[in-house]
Amino acid sequence: MIFKFENKIEKAKFNYVMAIMHINELVRSKEFWKNIPNDKKFTYTLHSTDRLKNLMSSYMRNAEIEITFYRSSWFFRGVVSNVKNNKPNTININTRHRNFTRTSGESIIMDIADKINTICHECVHIADNLNGNMSFGHGDNNPVGKEDSFPYWFGNYARDYFIYYYNDSVQEEMLKRINYVQ
Repeated sequence: MIFKFENKIEKAKFNYVMAIMHINELVRSKEFWKNIPNDKKFTYTLHSTDRLKNLMSSYMRNAEIEITFYRSSWFFRGVVSNVKNNKPNTININTRHRNFTRTSGESIIMDIADKINTICHECVHIADNLNGNMSFGHGDNNPVGKEDSFPYWFGNYARDYFIYYYNDSVQEEMLKRINYVQ
C-alpha cells in the first residue's frame, strides 16, 4: 500500500494521525504514568503531581478529543494550536505555523514526536478548562520560562517518552515498509 499526499499540509495531517495513534498507546501504558516523578513541583499551580497525574490519566483514557485544522489569517502566526472554552475537547491546530509541516532534515519520528508534544500540551489545557475548581495552566502564551508549568512539562514528557521508548530505526523501517511517500 502506498500513501500519496497532494501536498505537505496533507502529509502533516497524516503525521498528526500517527501522533494520535501513539498517544493512545502511551496513555494506556502503566509505565507512562508510573514514570512521572511524584515529587515534581510545577509552576502556575498548587496541585500535587499525583493529583495532576491521576486527573490527566483519567481524562486522556476516557475523553473523546476532536482535532481540527484551521488556517490563521496571520501569515505564520506564532500560535501552534489552541483550545477554546466554548468547544471543550477540541484542539485547533494552525496550519500556517512554521512548525506545522516537517522542517528540512527532520526525521518523520521527530515530527511525530513534536506533534505528540503539541497534542498532550493542549490536552492539559482542556482538562484544566473542564476542572473549574483546579488551575494548572501556564499564564500567558509566551513560552519563555514556562518549561516547569504542567502543560509544557507534560507535552515535553510525552514527546521524550515516545522518543525514548520507541526506537527511531524501527519506526523509520516500519514507515518505509508501508511505502510512506515523503
